[in-house]
Amino acid sequence: MNTETEHTIVEILDSSEDEQESGYQSYQTENTTVEILDSSEDEQESGYQSVLEAATIICSSDDSEPEEDDRLLVGQDSEKMVEKFKLTIYREDLRRLAPGCWLNDNIINFYLCMIVERSEALGAPSVYAMSTFFTKKLLDGGGHAAVRRWTRHVDIFAYDLILVPVNQHLHWTLAVIDMAGQAITYYDSKAGENYQLLNALERYLCEEFEDKHGQPLDTSRWTKEHDATTPQQSNNDDCGVYLCLLAKHLTNQRGLRFRNTNIAEYRKIMMLEIYEKCLRG
Repeated sequence: MNTETEHTIVEILDSSEDEQESGYQSYQTENTTVEILDSSEDEQESGYQSVLEAATIICSSDDSEPEEDDRLLVGQDSEKMVEKFKLTIYREDLRRLAPGCWLNDNIINFYLCMIVERSEALGAPSVYAMSTFFTKKLLDGGGHAAVRRWTRHVDIFAYDLILVPVNQHLHWTLAVIDMAGQAITYYDSKAGENYQLLNALERYLCEEFEDKHGQPLDTSRWTKEHDATTPQQSNNDDCGVYLCLLAKHLTNQRGLRFRNTNIAEYRKIMMLEIYEKCLRG
């Protein structure tokens, strides 16, 4: 599916307001927040900020040594390390990419923004990423009405792939909506199943389509499935890393080409990617 949208928009909520409303917090500490910069009065009222990024720079060089990550970990937790996509990454956030640490919303939202940016540069597939807070709102009983405003400036049906990060029961997973392939697929690095989410996403698509296009969406030929080929983590710490790697590899048209044995190295690479604000490979 081709998209003629000028910009890819990633919806990011003001985490403090959203969490007050939902009572939800995903691996966040007081020093780790999603920072909204220069939001309009309307966006401040709604807790909403859309990211309009025209930049399409991608790192093609792998010259930097992975050991560079060591120097990024030294210093105050509250020090600002990276600012982009209307998000601020603090040193405390980067430290979560050290072995044995759990990734937070800030890291995952930023990484998904980089994936979206890469898709803009490559042209295909076109990718849209939901906020990490999206599914919590959707599944908490509010349904489409609870998240309707998050896509008020974008037609998600103009994209090839929709990335949906999921956090339930202290575990990160990923759902991918394939518009062209008419499929909703759930990827879990601990081989879990989530029919509740798959059904909720189908309902969301139907209501969103009718809201945007004024007619029903026929999902009779759509498939909903749990991917059986998802690489499996060997501990309870790496689910956030797997989510990011799955999203990265599923959107580069090369399939799931990463090894479970290299997760520590992938953490280092992700840290450098975020610090350099561009993906490698």
